[in-house]
Amino acid sequence: MHQVPPLTHSTWSPVSTVVPRPVDQPRFPKLDRICDWLNDTVEWPNQAGISFVGVNRLWVGKHARLTVEFGIELTEGDSFRVYRLQGKTGPVRRARSSRTKARFARHGLAGLGLYNADLGLVCTTPDRDRDLPAVRDLLDPQRSTAALVDTPAAQELALSPSDDVHCRLITYRISKRCSMHVSRITDRSTGGVFLKVFKRPPSLAVVEALRRLDTQIATRSQGRLRVPPILGFLPERNLLITRGISGSLANLGTSHDDLKHASSVLASLHETEVPGLRMHTAIDEFQTACRWVRALHTLGYRQHHSLRELVKALAPDVDTIDSEGAVVIHRDFYTGQLLRSDETLWLTDFDTLTRGHPEVDLSTFAAHTILDSLMAEQSRQDVLSSVYTLLSGYQRAGRRISSERMTFYLPCALARLGGIALTRGVPESIVQTMWDLATDCQRGCISLI
Repeated sequence: MHQVPPLTHSTWSPVSTVVPRPVDQPRFPKLDRICDWLNDTVEWPNQAGISFVGVNRLWVGKHARLTVEFGIELTEGDSFRVYRLQGKTGPVRRARSSRTKARFARHGLAGLGLYNADLGLVCTTPDRDRDLPAVRDLLDPQRSTAALVDTPAAQELALSPSDDVHCRLITYRISKRCSMHVSRITDRSTGGVFLKVFKRPPSLAVVEALRRLDTQIATRSQGRLRVPPILGFLPERNLLITRGISGSLANLGTSHDDLKHASSVLASLHETEVPGLRMHTAIDEFQTACRWVRALHTLGYRQHHSLRELVKALAPDVDTIDSEGAVVIHRDFYTGQLLRSDETLWLTDFDTLTRGHPEVDLSTFAAHTILDSLMAEQSRQDVLSSVYTLLSGYQRAGRRISSERMTFYLPCALARLGGIALTRGVPESIVQTMWDLATDCQRGCISLI
């Protein structure tokens, strides 16, 4: 895949916005070509062969580079198993050596490091990711204890060199980051610890911000709202260690009461004061929506035309968003980030913590709520009622919402989430309804406040 020039650099001051023309973008390699390449290149265990390759998930990075999680169906005789393998597009660096012998490990596929300059594709399993070398030891049953014994995780788990640990892979993004849950095999009654391995670790300022955030939120809510506390940060190993959450856990839902809880959480987060965070601006949100126009065209989705029209309509609004009112924001706020344990609500996953307008978090949560409601076949009136519940709850908590910003940030969030949903198999009619709502919002046909 060829590199696509980035859009205008982020800034608070007025900028010229350019909506990309995806007609000039190269197309993503056909999946049957990828299937043939993997079959020809990889030595699969038990003489297995690939019968199907699909796309499970997709991330869009800067310069329109894609990270793709493939679903691979491996056939062995009359039976088949499905595994995941991640790849990334872009200029392929000359590989030191390829790893073509696959293994079936506890966390899934292992042992692969594949490079194809013709396809513009790199595929790697977590244990062979050259940009995340610490992951290899952590996922190895024989080396995982040794990798942790001199870290704060060992103290939390009361770990000795002779103990065995269980490392469960939680999330992985090739060449970016990996997170896993770690517990002692002989004692899984505690919450264990979470490890995050980064290609580029967060700054010390961000880590200190997270520590302050936990203290402030816990104090203000009298312990009812918490952030998983940081146990240790090892920048020389690109490793962040946080305490696990014990007890029975359940995600917050989208009922009326759940939406009020979510608005209360956001109000608490936006009232915190932590220095050292970078700014996330309106142009950043706009650029992300633009990347999805490119991505959908690159993947061959005809719906990129509809998305481009929506993004094009948003372009003039970017210059109207001023710099006032920035607060601490989560940036990836939805029900999956809120976990209930007994009487405590835990706010998780702060990889994207920054400063910006509070409407960014409100719009992200509202967009996810709209998608969930449409998937549940709710009416347009019920869908919008959920959004009103969230926003009114936030206002009742004493926080102010700018209607001008909501009419920009909510369409941006719906544009982005619609692209994600489309690549994950959500029906086109639902995605188009999301984009129609975004258009109505941008035009002022929907009164949100």
